[in-house]
Amino acid sequence: MYSEIKANKCIIIIMLSLVATNTFANQNSTQNEQQCLAKVIYHEARGETLIGKTAVAKVVLNRKTHKKFPKTICSVVNQVHVVNKRKKVCQFSWVCSKNKIDVSSQSWKDAKVLSSNILNNRISLPNLGPDVLFFRSKHSFKKFDKSYRLVKKIDNSLFYEKRWV
Repeated sequence: MYSEIKANKCIIIIMLSLVATNTFANQNSTQNEQQCLAKVIYHEARGETLIGKTAVAKVVLNRKTHKKFPKTICSVVNQVHVVNKRKKVCQFSWVCSKNKIDVSSQSWKDAKVLSSNILNNRISLPNLGPDVLFFRSKHSFKKFDKSYRLVKKIDNSLFYEKRWV
């Protein structure tokens, strides 16, 4: 009887440590995802309204669930293509140029709070549809070809669907 109680105690301790380890790993993963989403909001939409910021975040989340893109927010944000075996093309130009974040700025603090609220479902995202996977500034020189369909203009950003061939 005594050895049975001791064995049960050991099993409980092991199970609790496994739960704690998984919780810690999930918490770190969630914090990393929040950080990556905050970086997109900061770099791509820092001067926009709340709806503009959440629309940019929605595109990243759409990509995360789309079959043609990576499956985590950080992988989507940091996605790089190599063209002609030498030229790196980043999905977000600030990733390749390694633009710095002013961590003392209100914009960065706001982006972190907003990304946390988005990922914890405390704020509604605009209804752009699941196939809106691209956006660009209306001031950008980059133009999309005819396989992209403009879905919505929000603030200074244009949001697009792509017709996959």
